[in-house]
Amino acid sequence: MAEPSKRIEAIFKDTKRLCAGRFVMDIPSKASVVFGRADIPLQVVRYPGEARHVERFLKKASTSLEAQRHLIYGQLRSDPMHLGKVLDGAVSGQKIFIGLSPISGDQYDLNAFVPVGDDLFHLYGNDLADPTNYADDIKELNETAVRLTPLPNDITGPGFCIDNAFVRDAKEQRVERVQIGVRLAEFPDVHFSVEMVKKDIRVESDALEPRVREAEEMARTAGMSIWRSKIKFLRRGNRAFKPWNGYEILARVPPYGKDREKHQFMFVALGEPKNPYLPTLDATLDTGVKDNHRGAVTPSVTDDEALYIWDRLLGSLKVRAIRSEKP
Repeated sequence: MAEPSKRIEAIFKDTKRLCAGRFVMDIPSKASVVFGRADIPLQVVRYPGEARHVERFLKKASTSLEAQRHLIYGQLRSDPMHLGKVLDGAVSGQKIFIGLSPISGDQYDLNAFVPVGDDLFHLYGNDLADPTNYADDIKELNETAVRLTPLPNDITGPGFCIDNAFVRDAKEQRVERVQIGVRLAEFPDVHFSVEMVKKDIRVESDALEPRVREAEEMARTAGMSIWRSKIKFLRRGNRAFKPWNGYEILARVPPYGKDREKHQFMFVALGEPKNPYLPTLDATLDTGVKDNHRGAVTPSVTDDEALYIWDRLLGSLKVRAIRSEKP
């Protein structure tokens, strides 16, 4: 790990623990966290403070359906059946809306709106549900909804963390995905992000090294060899930290077009299929970011500072300890 400068050392003097998926990470106390996509296994989106406004979301869904009715065909055109119907869910206040599939006008799109504490969570169910047989889809929505609980202050039991909620383990572990971004208050152009996905099979095309080689070959054939020769590789190669073994490439990229120079750090480990405690890990760090555009501003940190931030954040990622809930 690079030696920290005094200003970088200062932001890590006080840290807080972040729970993401089945893992925890230590981040600066003043840092903010941005949650991206989460799958539990259904995709879920949080609406802060909207738990008491389920009807507002149902009305919006109904309005959207009315605007799409001209797209209906097949059996739904002659017999709309339950299209637009609202069902009570397994959780108090939960509602399930039966909409029209955005993919096929003769199928249903099932969505659940679940109050959890003060927040409302939108569960995206099957968007190609068979109108004549969707009982299993409703069952999955309900089984997923009951596993959502408010995020406790002391997380001890089995399960995983998403945005302001804890997901208790199901009897059968399926897809799990969590995406988080860490934003440093003192250096707003520095963006650190992590995605962890439990997969059933090993996807070799997700590996970083062959993708980098392919990009380099494309740059060579496109006549960009001179520009690529100016990239400064700070580190490049295999990297292992428990429980992952992966490949990292840490570089300072020269200006290109309207983009200024920037740091681009990447690490990918494929993990182990069907193991929720060894998911595929994809981590990145970018500098010079403004309005989500890399290279928009001059990086606020040096090479050594960027390396330290990267190693400090990524190196703190570890499996969350689980303690027995029995007395």
